[in-house]
Amino acid sequence: KPNGVVFLSALTVRRDAICGGQRAASEQWRALGFVDEPDYAEAARECAALVACLQAHGVEVLQLPPAPDLTNMDSLYVYDPVFMTSSGAIILRMGKEKRRGEPAALKQFLVDNKVPILGEITGDGTLEGGDICWLDSKTVAVGLTYRSNIEGVSQVTKILSGVGISVFPVQLPHYKGSADLLHLLSCISILAP
Repeated sequence: KPNGVVFLSALTVRRDAICGGQRAASEQWRALGFVDEPDYAEAARECAALVACLQAHGVEVLQLPPAPDLTNMDSLYVYDPVFMTSSGAIILRMGKEKRRGEPAALKQFLVDNKVPILGEITGDGTLEGGDICWLDSKTVAVGLTYRSNIEGVSQVTKILSGVGISVFPVQLPHYKGSADLLHLLSCISILAP
């Protein structure tokens, strides 16, 4: 752990570089705010190169199986449906209705791969991984956005307090509204530990 940096040892990626393939990319890119139509074949090549690079550096890469029911191009963001801690995974509840099926699929994959489940956001709570940022090993910032609400933050605070982790809620700017929101991780970049 030189200079406080923790090296990556394992991660999960989605095999489908773009969920739904080129058809989804062609139909959805404008509505999702992309500046140009993604090239599925190029995205698949880039994804394969990233996986190869990570594996070459000793990272265990777990690949999610193809999910034919996930046809929303947004579903490529594997970080959003789950939050990882050293004590296990917290299964989140997506604020975006079209992505609500993702956490259950990812939970089953984690259980099948013997990753402990620390807790789950349920009921009216919503919380997406893009709104959670580690500040240090005992503190996370959680953004309050159109997709991560007070109830979701309350639930994750209770779960994390059980393993000695504090939560610092952050109200995020309105920007352009619920259709074009900024996640906490869109507004912050950690430069050094």
